[in-house]
Amino acid sequence: MSFFKPPRSRPRTSSLSAIITTKSPAAARLLGFSLSLSVLVGVGCADSAGSASSSTPSSAAALDRPAPALVAEDLGGRPVSLAALTGKVVVVDFWASWCEPCEEAMPVLEQLARAHASDLVVIGVSVDDRAEDARAFIDRVGVSFTVIHDRDHGIAEAWVPPKMPTTYVIDQTGVVVAVEGGYGPGAAGRLQAQVEALLSD
Repeated sequence: MSFFKPPRSRPRTSSLSAIITTKSPAAARLLGFSLSLSVLVGVGCADSAGSASSSTPSSAAALDRPAPALVAEDLGGRPVSLAALTGKVVVVDFWASWCEPCEEAMPVLEQLARAHASDLVVIGVSVDDRAEDARAFIDRVGVSFTVIHDRDHGIAEAWVPPKMPTTYVIDQTGVVVAVEGGYGPGAAGRLQAQVEALLSD
């Protein structure tokens, strides 16, 4: 079942309302959830976080709440479990191969993963329809961190990322402490500062 498809032109930041096909009830639910997050939550935006959380389904990823479950296999067939990573800082990034700002974000994520390899885990979640597209993308941009192909979009439906890309920072106790919707000016600095603040605690 396909929830996501590339737009005709590659936008700077893609809202899910523009890229989700709503031919199925499940897709319609995902679109409804993401529209409820029309106010994006950024690092340090406590007021925005409150308004978004009040209308967000309890299963979705939201600021200051435990992250939803994430259990899958990476592109190499190795098991991935967010619950098993308690005690580490985790960055979960939803992306697609056709998304230009997703590609721009990858070097920053790779740099963070390499710089803090012992205490930080970066997980990329591809919403591409085909695993081949995800593999070609990571080969081209050169990332070494864990990448999952969300083939049936079950992970995306649970987390409800409002844009492509959306990056979640999860602290050592499994709580979402930052959400970066899209990848624009200042995003790299905010992400790096949040990760380094958690690692310094």
